[in-house]
Amino acid sequence: MAASSAATRSVRSSDMSRLYVLTYFRSIRFVHSRIGTTSSVHRWSLAGARFRRRAALYRYRALGEDTPMEPIVSMTGRLGTPVDERTTRNGTPYATFRMASTTRFRREGVWVDGPTTWVSVRCYRGLAEHVQFSLQKGQPVLVIGRLRTESWQDQSGAQRERTVLEAQSVGHDLNWGASSFRRLVKEQPPAERDDEDVRPEPDQSGEFIGEEAERVNQAERVEQAA
Repeated sequence: MAASSAATRSVRSSDMSRLYVLTYFRSIRFVHSRIGTTSSVHRWSLAGARFRRRAALYRYRALGEDTPMEPIVSMTGRLGTPVDERTTRNGTPYATFRMASTTRFRREGVWVDGPTTWVSVRCYRGLAEHVQFSLQKGQPVLVIGRLRTESWQDQSGAQRERTVLEAQSVGHDLNWGASSFRRLVKEQPPAERDDEDVRPEPDQSGEFIGEEAERVNQAERVEQAA
């Protein structure tokens, strides 16, 4: 009985192993060739592996080689500086400000401030304009964007680095108060008038000049004749 149970378990284990191999390597062709009577050679085709590699390459190319893969982060804090609005060399408006993010934790039932992290926040285009009108120093904010590290050399030649949060969305942190929303309406340029709908203005002597004068004088003569 014990031998029968052991044989059954062995068959089941063999079947499960065979099923696992077929499932995991479902795209790889398995070739079994026997040499002689006591030895056998097992050869795996790399067709499946090559197929998966090509599929991954196609997915990478579909995303684009220059597709940014930086993680999107969200940070809360308070404005440590006023919003500074500037313009790039190519005319793109942007705004920057420093944000202080302080962690808080409970110690013996009392909330205690932890270390403070300072981050430079940068906004572009329409977001920069809205931030300039909406945020003031000391206000609590929530910023969502991508973290980037900028490096440069100062006047002494030393290498410097700073972390910049390139913002995609900025708003007030409503855990600390209430806020209101209003849409900024840009001023539309005055509509151009059609010259045909504009009556010519006379000169100081009261006479019209040019082609318009001839047309006006002709119309007046027709009215007088009628």
